[in-house]
Amino acid sequence: MAVEKFKDNHELKMGDIQPLMDDDDITNIHINGYDRVFICRRSKPGSERWKGTIGESNEDLINLVTSMWTIGEQTREQPWNESNWRINLRLPDGSRLHGIMGVTAHPTVTINKHNYALSSLSRLSDLVDAGSMPPEVEQLLNALVLANANLVVSGGPNSGKTTLLRALLNAVPPTERIITVEDPPELAIGRYEDLHPNVVEMEALAPNVDGKGGVTLTEIMRETLRMNPDRVVVGEIRGAEITEMVRAMTQGNDGSMCSIHADDAEKAISRMVRYYEEGGYSRQDAHTAIGDAVDFIIHLGIREGKRVIQQIVDLGEADITGNTSPSINLLLDGGIWSVRRMRDEWWEKLKNVEFVREKLWVLNGMPVDAADLDGSDEC
Repeated sequence: MAVEKFKDNHELKMGDIQPLMDDDDITNIHINGYDRVFICRRSKPGSERWKGTIGESNEDLINLVTSMWTIGEQTREQPWNESNWRINLRLPDGSRLHGIMGVTAHPTVTINKHNYALSSLSRLSDLVDAGSMPPEVEQLLNALVLANANLVVSGGPNSGKTTLLRALLNAVPPTERIITVEDPPELAIGRYEDLHPNVVEMEALAPNVDGKGGVTLTEIMRETLRMNPDRVVVGEIRGAEITEMVRAMTQGNDGSMCSIHADDAEKAISRMVRYYEEGGYSRQDAHTAIGDAVDFIIHLGIREGKRVIQQIVDLGEADITGNTSPSINLLLDGGIWSVRRMRDEWWEKLKNVEFVREKLWVLNGMPVDAADLDGSDEC
């Protein structure tokens, strides 16, 4: 069960895990003990049980992960054992490995495969070709990016948030300076050097075994505003870092973006408000700040086994007291387009980037076809 490196030092030999790493269709690997292995595929939602095992015992599994410690980029200073029950590794190919023992009946390992080169859906036009959206919507999203709209991509697990966020970012002109903040890194837009020659990718750091040395998303976000960004992007908002995201959106970094887990666009707003309160602010402050900062929410979901754009919201401001949530202006809801509802303010901004609103109006009242965002990095 030894771990070996290929001669190019970029690929790994990972024992019985290697076939799963080599399968381009597999996105995530869940090992609930050596003999209970589940995989997630790009080609279909959910997980399935793998027929193989990782070694012949849980001890084999532990030994394999321990040997992988020497080749991963460690986020802890000590290897995985009973005293140090948790392990986080970033493997040289960009994949992330998380393991725990002692607190579960069996050693449990989760591997998130992030082989960015596998995704062909790196541009909005690719999503059109894949049937993810009609050309008119691609033109709208592209125009929103060029018009520096602050965008939030929401959705549940495996809904395609990372894929869409990356495609939106790849519509940003190459002359702009982009700073991304993630935990863990998934967007990897720095790999598209022809699209983004001036990009800085920042990653939160977990504390060491003594609880020291960690760097949070909030701390990183504070630094971005000193780095002259044109746009700031947070891969996923999970807490109080939203206060810094909002500050970036309202202090000259128009066109910034982030994603958030939520069941629908309205719940995405509620979650943003709750996270903002975690930063020590009142609910009224949260309503006002988020209404001022966020321009549009694009919500993704899964319908009949396929990933779809379920809602597009033109988000308005909260009332002057901040007692009510920001107003929700649904351009797409329940599979029906209501694009004529977009505020005149935004029609004018889109006109300045040569978007003709009549191109979108042809969709008004039309149902949305199911859209499969194949190649999502999420599971």
